[in-house]
Amino acid sequence: LYVPNVFAPNSGGLNDFWTIQSGLDDLNLKTLLIFDRWGDLVYSLDGKVPVNAWPGWDGMYRGDPVNPGVFVYYLEVELGNGEVVKLKGDLTVVR
Repeated sequence: LYVPNVFAPNSGGLNDFWTIQSGLDDLNLKTLLIFDRWGDLVYSLDGKVPVNAWPGWDGMYRGDPVNPGVFVYYLEVELGNGEVVKLKGDLTVVR
């Protein structure tokens, strides 16, 4: 499971979306929450979505681009055997 820590939305096709990648096809995103530095929820995903089919976060919040900066995420990934792995970290939006 690869979770990048930086992306640049609207950068001309490169790194426009923050995505999570896996070499396995049987991983599902169960929960994903992204918060800004003030603790406001700017993105949420709740429900099973295959990791490799999730289109990613485009760096938008309520129809507007978020300001460049550091955000924190919390995610739960369900493995093929039903086990749930919880991960948290930070990501940087660069414009």
